[in-house]
Amino acid sequence: MDYDFSDVESNSDSNNSFLSDVASELSDPDYIPEEEVDVGKLESKKLRKVRYISHGTVENFQGEKTRVVREYFIVFKANKRTGDLIYGAAISRRPESLGPLKDNALIDEHYKTAISRLDKKPVPMRISEDYRHQLGKSATHREDVMYEIVVLINSRPGGKFLIGGTW
Repeated sequence: MDYDFSDVESNSDSNNSFLSDVASELSDPDYIPEEEVDVGKLESKKLRKVRYISHGTVENFQGEKTRVVREYFIVFKANKRTGDLIYGAAISRRPESLGPLKDNALIDEHYKTAISRLDKKPVPMRISEDYRHQLGKSATHREDVMYEIVVLINSRPGGKFLIGGTW
């Protein structure tokens, strides 16, 4: 499959210093969506993507704190009428001094990882009624949808990321 990554939306925030960097915790097997989402009906929908950039402080294994940039590469498919959505995500973390990724090949690889997670084990959710208009093909932005997804990614107990469904 070939995807066009030229229309990526990007936003940033600086309040995510609590996030875990444990790579092995890609999903939370205890996650149960609040509402029933028919994943099968969403598989034929158009793939959409967003990119979220945050800055924060993390502590390494020696107890040293360092400033980092964390980038969320999110791909999703959704139904505008119902608000049902499935997503997959990839997250990059690097020293803040390097700034956000600028290399298009690396950015594309992160989106390919997110697509793989969406295809293999999508995470289902439902978007609030107030923001469902942002799921349409003519939406001028998808910022609120992106924030709802990022909140879910970061909502798991113990700082786990919810970037792929149960494995």
